[in-house]
Amino acid sequence: PDSRGGRGVLVRGPTRIFLFSGPPLEVGDVIYSVNRTPVASVGELRSVLDRLKPNDPAALQIERDGKLIYIAIEME
Repeated sequence: PDSRGGRGVLVRGPTRIFLFSGPPLEVGDVIYSVNRTPVASVGELRSVLDRLKPNDPAALQIERDGKLIYIAIEME
């Protein structure tokens, strides 16, 4: 889909590697950053997430329904 600047990572299926303190990711969401670190590919997203330890919190900036929001997660 058209996203802001054509960057980010599109969520195409359910995610199970996080504990969510807010609403979970949904199919169609676009992830733009993790803890303010921009991600433009699945590889970049994995690299940022791999640096987090179990129980580390993180904030994902995502686009959902045309709006930018933050979702809080905790690594399992």
